[in-house]
Amino acid sequence: MGNQIIKIAEDSTRSGFYLFSGQVLSTIILAASSILIARLLGPTLYGQYTLALVTPQLLFIFTDLGISQGIIKFTASLRVKGKLNRAIKTVKYGFIIRLSTGIAIFALNFIFADSFAAILLQRPELTFYVRIASISVFFQAIYSTVNSTFVGFDKTEYNAILTNLQAASKALISIILVVLGFEIFGAIIGHIIGYVAYDYASQIATA
Repeated sequence: MGNQIIKIAEDSTRSGFYLFSGQVLSTIILAASSILIARLLGPTLYGQYTLALVTPQLLFIFTDLGISQGIIKFTASLRVKGKLNRAIKTVKYGFIIRLSTGIAIFALNFIFADSFAAILLQRPELTFYVRIASISVFFQAIYSTVNSTFVGFDKTEYNAILTNLQAASKALISIILVVLGFEIFGAIIGHIIGYVAYDYASQIATA
């Protein structure tokens, strides 16, 4: 009993360390890149870039519906009980639901981008950028689900590594594209590619 408690404490400490360190480092990377992108774009263009991401980020909330927390809770519980098949099924169905809602929200944002830009943002000239930014919703839904899966299966080291990969990819691609003259479009594409890189790397890590 004593050894079991010690093991649980060690696993919890290890998981907490990876989650904390990964989040801190990715936050530092994203903060530094945001400052640099803001300087490169200037206040006007950076403000437009930020506004273009508002609608997709608001709508992204509706892709979750508590699924991420459910995956963490039930996969962790089933894993401890030795019911790995049921844990895998939980993740599978969670993915199906998240992908379905991600596609639906992406379609909603893409189709009504002109209305969102004109009515919600009061910036009809941002319609194109809002439409492009809507693509991030789908990949962000995958990102969030994979993150929850890693935590539920106690693979927080993957979570930390890939979260930092996402942040670094977003920062690097965004900065390069902005420097090359793509401005707002480049910054948004970098934002999307960060999630794509995470999703792709997670497939390799779990293969």
